[in-house]
Amino acid sequence: MVILDTSKLAISIEVRDHWHHQHPEAIQIIDVTARHPQQGQLGAIASLTAWRLVRAHIRDDFLHILDADHQELANVFDKYGQVRPHIIEPVYYNGSGCWGKELNKGSLFYVFGVSVEKRFRGQGIGSWFLDKFLHSDQVQQLDVVTCWPAPMNRHGALWEATRDRQLAFFRKNHFRRIGRTSLFGYSSNEVHPSRRIAVAQDVEQLGADFKAPDNPKLEFPLHTAIYLDTTSQVIDTIQQHYNRDPSSIHVSDWVGATPLHIAAAKPNVFALRKLLSWDMSADLVNTKNAEGETPLGTLRAHMNAARMVADANLSLDWQGYPEDALEAEFLLKRSMGIPVPSTFQQYIGNNRYGCTCGHCGGGWFSPRMRFQLTSACDHHWARFMGLIVEILDKEVFESKQVTELEDFLDPCCRYIPPVFKSSFFKTFYEGYCSVFCLVWQSLTAPDAVLSWDSVRHQSDFPGAPNRMGTNFYFRKGGLVAYVFDAITDRAYEVSALRNGEHDEKHKDNVRWTALPTCANDLDFRLVRSMLGLSRGAKWGPYTRSDFEALGY
Repeated sequence: MVILDTSKLAISIEVRDHWHHQHPEAIQIIDVTARHPQQGQLGAIASLTAWRLVRAHIRDDFLHILDADHQELANVFDKYGQVRPHIIEPVYYNGSGCWGKELNKGSLFYVFGVSVEKRFRGQGIGSWFLDKFLHSDQVQQLDVVTCWPAPMNRHGALWEATRDRQLAFFRKNHFRRIGRTSLFGYSSNEVHPSRRIAVAQDVEQLGADFKAPDNPKLEFPLHTAIYLDTTSQVIDTIQQHYNRDPSSIHVSDWVGATPLHIAAAKPNVFALRKLLSWDMSADLVNTKNAEGETPLGTLRAHMNAARMVADANLSLDWQGYPEDALEAEFLLKRSMGIPVPSTFQQYIGNNRYGCTCGHCGGGWFSPRMRFQLTSACDHHWARFMGLIVEILDKEVFESKQVTELEDFLDPCCRYIPPVFKSSFFKTFYEGYCSVFCLVWQSLTAPDAVLSWDSVRHQSDFPGAPNRMGTNFYFRKGGLVAYVFDAITDRAYEVSALRNGEHDEKHKDNVRWTALPTCANDLDFRLVRSMLGLSRGAKWGPYTRSDFEALGY
């Protein structure tokens, strides 16, 4: 070992944009190196690479930005880059309980590892070096620094030994496990609760104490049958096991899962119905397993994991929770005495799209989302109505002449595709404005669920605004979708996911603050999908380059 004086080490920090072609501003790569004046020609003595995820640019694409290689972050943070509620709620999953909603503030750092040249190890250079980074100008008071101690290119006992050294290193430097996940966090706040958790008191990861047997299929045949056979034949299989040994339907496997846990996780509705025909009161509340979950909690975890995969794919629209999972949830809740609707069909309508407030129109359109879209309409009319009247009254449109669509002053016209440039007559614009008005009327109608059909239906009423313009707009191929695109996108841009202008504007508005909160309140992606704005298609706002690319 070569002894070095750390006071002579020079730290250099380089910040560069990430390679992500769609979100280069969301991730910055930070390279940190330490060099000694006498060792400069021999390269870095210590090095560190980290990501800085800038929440202001994450929007609702966090899972897509991460990609499949960083599942450990996706297990803790949702598509908005916000901590998943079960990680910090006062239940088994929250572990030591030292982390809370402060994980949602500031930038999010992800340290890939700290490396010290082998001949300089064993003298505290690694800890000194990491501390220099953590106290540099790069890491601010509200930022959270995370890491995942997981050795690369190691196997078996060597992997475990290396992992244990990494855990000890990061814990020594004030990193503590986030919940019971594989991820560790560091807070710059010296009075943060994580600083009061002694190393020996930090919790272990979920499932750390459970070891798989040599032949689990042979040792737990009923569990295996329930997992593999989702047909009605599994009913007879379960009955046969019960006839031979009634206690078999309550046996826990090597991770502590009962047959009911397996049926819920799959989900296997045939098996669930059969198992629930017996007394399952103890099994329904059993949490003595690797996940620390009841069967219902296990089911929800698997449902959320499946949705997480869909949220990470930008080309696919989430179609809601599958019917078999909802039926399993319905059966388990009913068996636990949790209030549910009288019929399964009602339950599907209320829960397919993840509503948590019980007031979502169609199960997906939350009161707060309705308010945000209505507010976007109101803002547009209040700001541009005078301009629109002036445009129409002062002959900005020359008689029977097309106007330059890409240069038009009304910003919502930027959501009309370039293909309509040749149709952009005064009557077409009047029709577009009328459809905008019809959408506003749908939004303000009590309990009405927004849809293409509801707006088109209103346009046929005798009292509908400017029916001639509306009919001309539709006849030329104009769609309600272009107005939906404009309203949802403009509401999104002022939402809490972007500049927060909406929340700031309405923070003292009781009509807003009194509304129930819901998991769907900021799910603009879901709303756009339900309104027919497929993620795989091109939507506005269109720019001059879009017009030029299409030859307009």
